[in-house]
Amino acid sequence: MGRDEVPLAFTKHSTSKIESKDDLHRIITLGFRGEALSSIAAVSRVELISRTADCLSAVKIGVEGGLVGEATETGSSVGTRVEVRDLFYNTPARRKYLKSKRTELSHITDTVTRQALGNPGVPLLC
Repeated sequence: MGRDEVPLAFTKHSTSKIESKDDLHRIITLGFRGEALSSIAAVSRVELISRTADCLSAVKIGVEGGLVGEATETGSSVGTRVEVRDLFYNTPARRKYLKSKRTELSHITDTVTRQALGNPGVPLLC
Protein backbone atom coordinates (compact mmCIF):
# COMPACT_ATOMS: atom_id res chain seq x y z
CA MET A 1 0.00 0.00 0.00
CA GLY A 2 1.50 3.28 -1.07
CA ARG A 3 2.09 6.26 1.23
CA ASP A 4 -0.86 8.23 -0.19
CA GLU A 5 -3.22 5.27 0.12
CA VAL A 6 -2.69 4.61 3.83
CA PRO A 7 -4.99 7.37 5.19
CA LEU A 8 -7.64 6.41 2.62
CA ALA A 9 -7.71 2.82 3.87
CA PHE A 10 -9.86 3.90 6.81
CA THR A 11 -12.61 5.58 4.81
CA LYS A 12 -15.83 3.64 4.25
CA HIS A 13 -15.85 1.42 1.16
CA SER A 14 -12.44 2.73 0.12
CA THR A 15 -10.86 -0.64 -0.47
CA SER A 16 -13.86 -2.39 -1.95
CA LYS A 17 -13.14 -4.20 -5.16
CA ILE A 18 -16.75 -5.34 -5.38
CA GLU A 19 -18.50 -3.44 -8.11
CA SER A 20 -21.39 -5.80 -8.89
CA LYS A 21 -23.22 -8.70 -7.26
CA ASP A 22 -21.36 -11.09 -9.59
CA ASP A 23 -18.08 -10.05 -7.94
CA LEU A 24 -19.26 -11.77 -4.74
CA HIS A 25 -18.91 -15.12 -6.52
CA ARG A 26 -15.28 -14.37 -7.38
CA ILE A 27 -14.03 -14.06 -3.80
CA ILE A 28 -11.49 -16.86 -3.47
CA THR A 29 -10.12 -16.51 0.07
CA LEU A 30 -11.52 -16.26 3.57
CA GLY A 31 -8.91 -13.67 4.45
CA PHE A 32 -9.34 -10.18 5.80
CA ARG A 33 -11.54 -7.97 3.67
CA GLY A 34 -10.27 -4.39 3.55
CA GLU A 35 -13.85 -3.13 3.54
CA ALA A 36 -14.02 -3.99 7.24
CA LEU A 37 -11.13 -1.74 8.25
CA SER A 38 -13.30 1.36 8.64
CA SER A 39 -15.79 -0.48 10.85
CA ILE A 40 -13.09 -2.07 12.99
CA ALA A 41 -11.32 1.28 13.42
CA ALA A 42 -14.56 2.89 14.64
CA VAL A 43 -14.71 0.62 17.70
CA SER A 44 -11.05 0.05 18.52
CA ARG A 45 -7.53 1.42 18.49
CA VAL A 46 -5.77 0.54 15.24
CA GLU A 47 -2.21 1.00 14.05
CA LEU A 48 -1.34 0.44 10.41
CA ILE A 49 2.24 0.31 9.12
CA SER A 50 2.90 -0.12 5.43
CA ARG A 51 5.96 -0.07 3.20
CA THR A 52 6.30 -0.73 -0.50
CA ALA A 53 9.46 -2.25 -2.00
CA ASP A 54 10.41 1.00 -3.71
CA CYS A 55 10.42 3.04 -0.47
CA LEU A 56 13.20 3.18 2.13
CA SER A 57 10.81 3.91 5.00
CA ALA A 58 7.29 2.88 5.96
CA VAL A 59 4.30 5.00 6.82
CA LYS A 60 2.56 4.56 10.17
CA ILE A 61 -0.89 5.80 11.05
CA GLY A 62 -3.05 5.35 14.12
CA VAL A 63 -6.81 5.45 14.44
CA GLU A 64 -8.68 5.68 17.71
CA GLY A 65 -12.45 5.35 17.76
CA GLY A 66 -12.63 6.23 14.07
CA LEU A 67 -10.46 9.35 14.37
CA VAL A 68 -7.55 9.04 11.94
CA GLY A 69 -4.26 10.41 13.24
CA GLU A 70 -1.33 11.95 11.42
CA ALA A 71 0.73 9.71 9.13
CA THR A 72 4.39 9.47 10.18
CA GLU A 73 7.51 7.77 8.86
CA THR A 74 8.84 4.67 10.57
CA GLY A 75 11.08 1.71 9.91
CA SER A 76 9.51 -1.55 8.80
CA SER A 77 9.93 -4.42 6.39
CA VAL A 78 8.05 -4.47 3.09
CA GLY A 79 4.33 -5.19 3.44
CA THR A 80 1.39 -3.98 5.49
CA ARG A 81 0.69 -4.75 9.14
CA VAL A 82 -2.57 -3.89 10.90
CA GLU A 83 -2.72 -4.12 14.69
CA VAL A 84 -6.09 -3.89 16.45
CA ARG A 85 -6.19 -3.21 20.19
CA ASP A 86 -9.00 -2.66 22.67
CA LEU A 87 -11.79 -3.88 20.41
CA PHE A 88 -15.14 -2.39 21.50
CA TYR A 89 -13.42 -0.14 24.07
CA ASN A 90 -15.77 2.71 23.20
CA THR A 91 -19.00 0.71 23.00
CA PRO A 92 -20.04 -0.05 26.59
CA ALA A 93 -23.41 -1.49 25.54
CA ARG A 94 -21.59 -4.33 23.74
CA ARG A 95 -19.23 -4.96 26.64
CA LYS A 96 -22.02 -6.07 28.96
CA TYR A 97 -22.81 -8.97 26.64
CA LEU A 98 -19.26 -10.30 26.56
CA LYS A 99 -18.42 -13.35 28.61
CA SER A 100 -14.99 -14.23 29.98
CA LYS A 101 -11.92 -13.96 27.72
CA ARG A 102 -11.74 -17.74 27.61
CA THR A 103 -15.39 -18.07 26.50
CA GLU A 104 -15.08 -15.36 23.85
CA LEU A 105 -11.86 -16.93 22.50
CA SER A 106 -13.66 -20.27 22.34
CA HIS A 107 -16.46 -18.69 20.25
CA ILE A 108 -13.92 -17.13 17.88
CA THR A 109 -11.97 -20.38 17.54
CA ASP A 110 -15.18 -22.30 16.85
CA THR A 111 -16.26 -19.85 14.12
CA VAL A 112 -12.88 -19.88 12.37
CA THR A 113 -12.67 -23.69 12.60
CA ARG A 114 -16.16 -24.11 11.11
CA GLN A 115 -15.28 -21.76 8.25
CA ALA A 116 -12.04 -23.61 7.56
CA LEU A 117 -13.62 -27.08 7.69
CA GLY A 118 -16.57 -26.01 5.55
CA ASN A 119 -14.26 -24.61 2.88
CA PRO A 120 -11.31 -27.03 2.61
CA GLY A 121 -10.21 -25.76 -0.80
CA VAL A 122 -10.05 -22.10 0.21
CA PRO A 123 -6.92 -20.66 1.86
CA LEU A 124 -7.56 -19.04 5.23
CA LEU A 125 -5.38 -15.92 5.29
CA CYS A 126 -4.86 -14.19 8.62
